[in-house]
Amino acid sequence: MRLLLEVAVGDLGTGGSSTDTKIATVGCRTWPIALGHMSTTLPIGAGFVYVITNPDFAAVKIGTTSTFVEERKKAFQTGAPKKYAVAFRRLALQRKQIEMRAHDLLSDHRSEGGTEWFEVSVDAAIHAIDQAVSEIEGVQAWEHESPVRLSAAHLGGKKTLFLSLREGDMFFLFRKLAMFGPSEPQDMWFAHSNGDQIELRPEPDAEDVDGIAEGDLKALDDPHPFLDEKQEVANLVRNGHEKLIPGDRLVWASYSPDGDVKTVIFDAWEHAQVISRTATPRYKEVESINCLMLMDDPPDEGFRPSAELSRLVRHARDTHQPRILPDLPLFP
Repeated sequence: MRLLLEVAVGDLGTGGSSTDTKIATVGCRTWPIALGHMSTTLPIGAGFVYVITNPDFAAVKIGTTSTFVEERKKAFQTGAPKKYAVAFRRLALQRKQIEMRAHDLLSDHRSEGGTEWFEVSVDAAIHAIDQAVSEIEGVQAWEHESPVRLSAAHLGGKKTLFLSLREGDMFFLFRKLAMFGPSEPQDMWFAHSNGDQIELRPEPDAEDVDGIAEGDLKALDDPHPFLDEKQEVANLVRNGHEKLIPGDRLVWASYSPDGDVKTVIFDAWEHAQVISRTATPRYKEVESINCLMLMDDPPDEGFRPSAELSRLVRHARDTHQPRILPDLPLFP
């Protein structure tokens, strides 16, 4: 990891709950797996885009809700002879925009007289939602807003941002260790598959964020392991749980299909929770044991950043002049 940071950025800096848990060894490190209390709340501000089916209909419904999808299903079920089923659900902050975009993509297949029903397969409906998520929560959607100020006040209240990732996307974390010192690279994170997700939640209070790397016990719990109240539908697999402190800069770098590099900067104006989830968990063999790859595990051991990516990331580092800093020494 340090070698990759040196290649991408240059010189390195020196930085680096009441729940029953077990500790799983992962790549010479430990990864906590929560076994006790499980939350059945949704991330702040988030809701679902979903696909619902019924055996009586050839069409499928693509809709959105701010609560659990089962509540919507109950409303449809009244008076229906056959049971509705939830075929798919996806957490999102911009759920209404994603729903509308998915509807646009399938407009040629809209059922007669039904604004949210489409005569397509479940797979086709899911593909449309995935494409909509990529367009609305992917790097190209955030690029025009960069740098993004991570603060609840700036975002219009406490809410969770969802970043839709592509395989090979990278995040570089920079931090000032002294008031008049340079920004130092602290970590580098990776997306292992298309559809991976980063959750960013600004928090004014330091006690409301936690990180595995910091040894915070609260980080042992996945705050949202399930997508339903009965705890039967699992969320994407959590493979990272870290935090930002005021003044940190997080740089999202993504290669476009034509090889160009797009970057988005997130500046922490207050504390922020970072949770990484993967749609397709990958494993590596460590001492004959298959271990979950965490977000700071490079997907390819031979990976090296391109010259253009290194240039853009160095520029993000060199222009980092945070307006909000914790108590720091004046000089390194």
